[in-house]
Amino acid sequence: MMETKHKIAKYAGIVIIATIFCRVLGLGREIVISNRFGAGIETDAFFIAFMIPNLLRSFLGEGALNSAFIPIFADHLTNHDRKKAEYFASNVLNILIIVLIIVVVLGIWGAPLLINIIAVGFKNNIYKHQLAINLTRIIFPYIGFVAVAALFMGILNSYNHFLVPALSPAMLNISVIVFALTLSYKYGIFSIAWGVILGGIGQALIQAPVLIRKKIKYSFVVDFNDPGTKKLLKLL
Repeated sequence: MMETKHKIAKYAGIVIIATIFCRVLGLGREIVISNRFGAGIETDAFFIAFMIPNLLRSFLGEGALNSAFIPIFADHLTNHDRKKAEYFASNVLNILIIVLIIVVVLGIWGAPLLINIIAVGFKNNIYKHQLAINLTRIIFPYIGFVAVAALFMGILNSYNHFLVPALSPAMLNISVIVFALTLSYKYGIFSIAWGVILGGIGQALIQAPVLIRKKIKYSFVVDFNDPGTKKLLKLL
């Protein structure tokens, strides 16, 4: 009992420290963007463009999806059925990727409509309106990478591995800071948009080596009749 409490305290401490580190980097990111671009048309357009996929992330990423995924995946592991757990995780990952491709394509295609709905006032400034559309089209795939990263986080957390998943959001902040400091003088606000994309990719890739070390087997399967997947869809 005491050992279990000690482990819980240890894991909680890891997550808290990693979260604080990521928040500090996030503050640094905002300071760098502010110092480089200030408050104006370009930053307004960027933050609106970034807000759209960020809102979707709460559902497709660490929000509803992971809340439903982790208990089912962990239950398979608790019952010592690793093959079933790996099958379930692979199935969810593959279905998620298919859904994300559709969402990203629709988001890029429908960027003008999204901006018209979310940033009505941008219509009064043609440059600002078009800039927001262009930035949205660049940034929108971020939702795909970060949603996959969130699923990886759920898998690793189920194996009681918390450090790397908790640190993964730092990749976004680091990427944006580096791109802002090195490429913004040539590419302007678009450098930060590409920094967001690379940061999203980094959030997934940084967890990949741990998944490999855990010897979690991936299988290419799309099975809507899988009991675990059916249960997950009902919980969403």
